[in-house]
Order: sequence, then C-alpha cells, then structure tokens
Amino acid sequence: MCKKLGHGSNYGGKPATLATQSKLPINVVEQFQPKYFAAFPAHIRWHAHVDAALRRTGTLVSLSGRKRHFWGRRNDPSTLREAIAYDPQCTLADIVNTAMLRIWLAQTATIMFQDHDALTFQYPEHLEDEIVPIIQKQLVQTVPLKDGREMRIPFDCKVGWNKGD
Repeated sequence: MCKKLGHGSNYGGKPATLATQSKLPINVVEQFQPKYFAAFPAHIRWHAHVDAALRRTGTLVSLSGRKRHFWGRRNDPSTLREAIAYDPQCTLADIVNTAMLRIWLAQTATIMFQDHDALTFQYPEHLEDEIVPIIQKQLVQTVPLKDGREMRIPFDCKVGWNKGD
C-alpha cells in the first residue's frame, strides 16, 4: 500500500481519492502523506513549480523537450494533477519509445508491443543468452539534466513464454 499511496501522492492525489483507491481508511492516508512528504520534500517543491508554471503560462516542457499546452482552467485541481503527471509520464514514454526505436533499427529482436513503461520482444529462443544483454544495453537512454548531471533509468528483463511469467 505504501507504493500505491506514495505514487498517488507524487501525482497530487488527495487523501479521499487515495483512500478509495487503496481501500484504506482516510485517516491512514491523512497520516501517511505528511510523513511521506517530510521524507521526500522535493515532491512538494515539484508540485509548487508545476502549479506556478501552469498558472503563469499554461504550458510545460518535459525533460525530453516536449512542450504541452494545458487548455483546462489553470486553477482547477484536476488540471494541476494532469500537469504534475505530464513530465514524468511523457519523459518515461519518450525514453521507452527511443529505446524501442533503437532496438528496431538494430534489428536485435522483433518488437511485439509497448506497455507504457515496458517493451515485449520475441527472438529465436536459442539466441536468448546473446540477445537479452544486447537489448538491456539498447534500453538505456541518457537524459541530460541541469548542471551537467545525467539521468539513466535502469531496466530489468523477464523472459518466458507468457510475458516473462
């Protein structure tokens, strides 16, 4: 439940909504969120940054450089939640799609589909020990950040006949 509450809090979820979604009493969520944000105060700063940009221009630019206009009311909490979710979701999709393109261009494996933050491939089974490490390297996408920093999201792989299960 901590993962569900943390993830929901990251995206601006309110106690009543998170309590309903997690099937927990609202007082549990109300006690959780202040402790969570005390441990991870950057989320509160991120929410304030997005809120200020949304109210000022109605436009956000993701880490990957994608620009989006928000046409809803800029002071509407649902517009703010949508804006808070924009950059993390957009950037992750751009990272996954760039990796998918890289793997397709290299013809490492046949892409079956993309599942938001995952990719499914098929390849000759007897080449698995050779292909999986290549795919794992091709999945890594470096995203430049401020002050010369870089972000790389690690990926794991599951193999099997039924999406790794």
